[in-house]
Amino acid sequence: MPCRDQGDVVGNENLFSADDQGVAPAVFGVEAVDDEDEFEPEPAAAKQPTASPEPVFVVPSEVVPRPQAEVTVQLGRTEDDELVLLAFSSPERLAACLGDEQPWVAIPQAQLEEVQRACGAELVEIDPVLPAA
Repeated sequence: MPCRDQGDVVGNENLFSADDQGVAPAVFGVEAVDDEDEFEPEPAAAKQPTASPEPVFVVPSEVVPRPQAEVTVQLGRTEDDELVLLAFSSPERLAACLGDEQPWVAIPQAQLEEVQRACGAELVEIDPVLPAA
């Protein structure tokens, strides 16, 4: 995943993949059930608890006009001129800080540190509040 700070781009291996047309396969839906009459949901008591999904953060990026293997993330700088990877816990928080038009990419929490290292950012700021320009 390349990173961009004032024209600098640093590459990284592909973190996400899709088929050659950029489309993920259907996971669940009518096409996943052969015959609706044969489908019987499990009783509620028989269901096993599922693990909570891994947290995902949204990170400011360059515009992505179509599905692609690499996305360029945008880095910020602290008052001390350190590179910082900005990450937000929701698209709404990113929009409140950077505006509704800011493109973003979703990154699982487990890969946030890897992206930080690949970009050369000294730190990651989660849900930062940026000073008014």
